[in-house]
Amino acid sequence: MEKSNNGNTNGQQWRTADKGGWFTYSMKTKGLRVKSLRLMYMGSADSDASILVNGRKIGEIAPTDSKEIQTATITIPTAARKGTTYTVKIQPKSKNTTPRILEVRMLK
Repeated sequence: MEKSNNGNTNGQQWRTADKGGWFTYSMKTKGLRVKSLRLMYMGSADSDASILVNGRKIGEIAPTDSKEIQTATITIPTAARKGTTYTVKIQPKSKNTTPRILEVRMLK
């Protein structure tokens, strides 16, 4: 974790990373064939993110004007589906911060 922040808004725990920063989650597959990643987040016009799994970029979160909680489901390419533990890295793409990430889940 580098240049990251966390907090609570209306009972929702969140995490962000500032420009040049990042944070990771180490997620165990428990023997399941994981095919995608679901992220719940609170975006803004001033935030975006690159999403990496096991060192491979798999998707992005674009800026949004919506104040609602957003959901993104991103397919994990076969080449990134290695091992029994996946490292999910979230970092700003071109803005000064990432959206407030509320939840990260692996899906079959």
